[in-house]
Amino acid sequence: MFGIALVAIGFAWSLTALTESSLSVPYTIGRLSTWLTFPCVVHLLLAFPDGRVDRGLDRGLFVAVVAVMVLLFFGTAPFVHAFPPKTLWGTCTTDCPANAVFVGDLPPAFLTKVIYVREPAGDIAPDGRDVGGHRRVRARTRRWRAEWTGVRESSGTARAVEHPG
Repeated sequence: MFGIALVAIGFAWSLTALTESSLSVPYTIGRLSTWLTFPCVVHLLLAFPDGRVDRGLDRGLFVAVVAVMVLLFFGTAPFVHAFPPKTLWGTCTTDCPANAVFVGDLPPAFLTKVIYVREPAGDIAPDGRDVGGHRRVRARTRRWRAEWTGVRESSGTARAVEHPG
């Protein structure tokens, strides 16, 4: 059973190669599939060796990880015009394809609050260690907010700037 899960997750993980596409839909599928890696790794760790996640704490942990990914990561995809350009799975840094599931003109105001919550969550290692550090997380979140929501911070004040998309 574990071998089947390993092969299925390997196939799903191969979708991240679509981030190299210059077309919007395959690029979006590739970028969204990169967010599958964390819950897949958690599933494999919890399901080893028999291929099933045990009831109780293991299943609760897995459900919590999936809920965080669905709500804070996949749930925000329709609200961003473009994905942040730098990723481990793609080489596109400028003029990346647009987000094919974007459904609006501008990102909503609540998105920056969601990013403050979700970005530090991405810096927690599967064994619970904080691998990012608070200063790096805050700096990255400020950069992301400046690039993708149209707000730049300077001298403690915020001013609107043109959206880079």
